[in-house]
Amino acid sequence: WARQSLHFSLASHSNLEWLPQEVVLFADGLLEQSVEVELATGASWLGMDVVRLGRSAAGETLGRGCWRSRLRIRRLGPGIPRWELVDLVDISAANLATEHGMAGQAVLGTLVWAAPDPLAGDALAELLADGRRDRQGLEGAMGCGALEQGLIARYRGPSSQAARFWFTRLWARIRAAQGL
Repeated sequence: WARQSLHFSLASHSNLEWLPQEVVLFADGLLEQSVEVELATGASWLGMDVVRLGRSAAGETLGRGCWRSRLRIRRLGPGIPRWELVDLVDISAANLATEHGMAGQAVLGTLVWAAPDPLAGDALAELLADGRRDRQGLEGAMGCGALEQGLIARYRGPSSQAARFWFTRLWARIRAAQGL
C-alpha cells in the first residue's frame, strides 16, 4: 500500500484551499489517503480531490487495485468540538461496476467547502442552485448538497477535465461568496 496522510490545523479566521492535481491510480495499485482538518472559530477550508482509477486511455482499469480515502473535518471552538464531515470512500473491483459504486466510470471527484460561518439560508440555496446549473454541458454525474456550514460536491464520470471544470466553477462561486 502507498499511503498519504495530511493534517491541517487552521487558526481562527484563517483560510486554506487544498487543490492538488489529479491522482491516477494504475491497474492493481493500492492507495490509501487520509486528510484530517481542524478548524478554529471562523476558519475556512476548501479541498478538492480528483482520482482516475486506471489509465483509461491505455484501456486500463483499476483491476485488483483499491483506493481508500478518509476525509474528516472537525470544528473547534467554544464547547465540544463538532464534526463537520466524516467521509469514507473505498473503491475496489467489488464496486467498480455497481450503481452505488462507480457505475463503470473511471473518475471520481469530491469538492468540500467548510465555510468560516454558517451561510444564510438564501445564500446557501442560491450557491447550490448556481452550482447545479454550472454542470450544464459537462459529461458525468454530478451532485452537490449542503453541509451544516458549507457544501459538498461529487463528480462521477469518464472525464477528469469535466470534473475540474465543474469544480473550478464552484470554486469561483465560493470565493465570490467569501468576498475573495
